Amino acid sequence: MSQPTLGRQVAALEQELGVALFERGNKGLELTPSGRDLLQCVRNMGEAASNLSLAASGQSDALEGRITISATEVVAALVLPNIVHRLRQQQPGIAVDIIASNDTSDLRRREADIAIRAFRPTQPDLIARKLSDLQAGLYATPEYLATLGGDIRRDSLNQARFIGFCSYSDEYLKGLNEQGLVVTDSQFIARSDNHLVHWELTKHGLGIGVMPTDIGDREP
Repeated sequence: MSQPTLGRQVAALEQELGVALFERGNKGLELTPSGRDLLQCVRNMGEAASNLSLAASGQSDALEGRITISATEVVAALVLPNIVHRLRQQQPGIAVDIIASNDTSDLRRREADIAIRAFRPTQPDLIARKLSDLQAGLYATPEYLATLGGDIRRDSLNQARFIGFCSYSDEYLKGLNEQGLVVTDSQFIARSDNHLVHWELTKHGLGIGVMPTDIGDREP
C-alpha cells in the first residue's frame, strides 16, 4: 500500500490501542518498546487469520478461482507456461497468478498457494510432493567452445570463461571444483543472480553457464 495510506492506518491503530507503536525520527519509523511487546501478539493474529483462510479454502468443492504459484525465474518463464496452458484447458474456471522469484514464498502467510522449490520443505504442516530429480549441466555456444581448441576435455575447461552468480558465487565455485574442474573466481567474467540473464549471457557466447538439462537441452 502507499506510504500515506499506511501512515493513516498506523495512526488509527495507535489511537485505538492508546499506545505509541512507533517512534518517528529522521531515519523513519522505529518500533517503541510497547510496539515490540505487542509484535508477537500481532504475528499470532496474522497466523490465525491465515489458518482460517486456508481451512475455509480447503472446504470448497469447486475447481475455480484464482491461485498463486511461486517458482524460480527459470521455471516460471520456461516451464510453467506450458503447464498453465494445459491446466486452463482442463480447468477453465481456474485463473493463475505467477510469482517469478528465486526467493522462497511463505505459504503459511498466503504469499502463494503453491510453491515449486528446489529443496525439501521443512515446515511440518505443509503438504509436499516430490515432482522429480533435477539435473543440471554446463552449456556453451559452439562458437565459444571452438576458442578452446575444439577438443573439449575436463582440463581444457580450467582456463575457460564462466558465467556466475552474485549472491552464491562461493557455493557455485565449490560445486564446480567438486566436479573436478579447477576453476578460480577470476574466470567468472560475468555474473547475475537472475537465471534468465545468466542463460542469455551463456547463449550470447560470453562463457560457460549452467541450466537444468531439461531446459538446456531444448536450446538449439
